[in-house]
This record gives sequence, structure tokens and C-alpha cells, in this order.
Amino acid sequence: MGCTQISVNGMLTVPKHKPDIQSILRISTTTKIDKTITIRKKIFFTGHVCIRIEYVACSPDHSQPIHFLQAEIPFNGLLLHQFARERFNTCLQTRIRVSETEVVSPRMINTIVLLKLCKLKFSRIPKHSQQKCTKPSHGNHCKHTNPHCPPIQGSYCKKPPH
Repeated sequence: MGCTQISVNGMLTVPKHKPDIQSILRISTTTKIDKTITIRKKIFFTGHVCIRIEYVACSPDHSQPIHFLQAEIPFNGLLLHQFARERFNTCLQTRIRVSETEVVSPRMINTIVLLKLCKLKFSRIPKHSQQKCTKPSHGNHCKHTNPHCPPIQGSYCKKPPH
């Protein structure tokens, strides 16, 4: 089974309408593969990491209100596989190996995520079809759209067909 590892780094900024960060309570990190292209033993892929942060806000009255922040960081990469061919649709399995977040300032968060991506399966694409691979589940992402992580400007997100 072909696998590769990539690191995804990002500096997240708290939006202007949100208060400063006092401390982070919880972080949720998920991945989504947006597109795969298979060419002669190579699988090219694009996707993004969705990061959801629950934090205690700085407040002058010391009430410590809870706020939420969400961001997406795009990534791309290459996976070599001896059986990869044109006309194959490729499903990739993603695993988050390491996810670290550091509050740099009350309005800036630095994050690094180490991903392991492995070929889950190949399927032939019929000659007269634009069939897409779909297998929505936690960790196995093939053209799955997460409704809780809407696309943001500058990401590789694609809206599902209606």
C-alpha cells in the first residue's frame, strides 16, 4: 500500500468581530481530500485541513465568555504507487499523526498538522462517465463535503452538485 506524509502549517488570525484569546479550551482537526488525479504511477491530490477552536475570550469584566473559531488550511501532495494508472479513480485515507497549536498572541494562532495519506482503493472510471469516488467517514475522505466546515475564500473546497 502506498503512503506519504505531509506537513500542513498555518498562522490563523482571530477575525476582527471576535474577542482576543485568553486560553484555548478545545481543538478539533479534520481533513478533506478535494481532488485526486492519477497519472502513470503517481497520485496527485489537493485538500484542506479544517481546524475548529473553542477558546476563552479576554474580557474586561473577567466573565470569560466562550467563543469559537474555524479556519481551513489548503494542502497538496504527491503519492507514488506502482499500480496507479490513468482512468483510475483513487480514494485516499488520511490520518492526523500530529496536531499542535500555539497561541502566538491574543489574535494569532500558529498550527502545524502532520498528515499520513495512504491509497485506500482504486476504481476504474467508465469511459463515458465522470463518476467520483465517495466514501464519507471520519478519516476516509474521497470527495466528501463536510457541512460543518464550509469553504472559505482561497481554499480548494468544491460545493456538492445539486
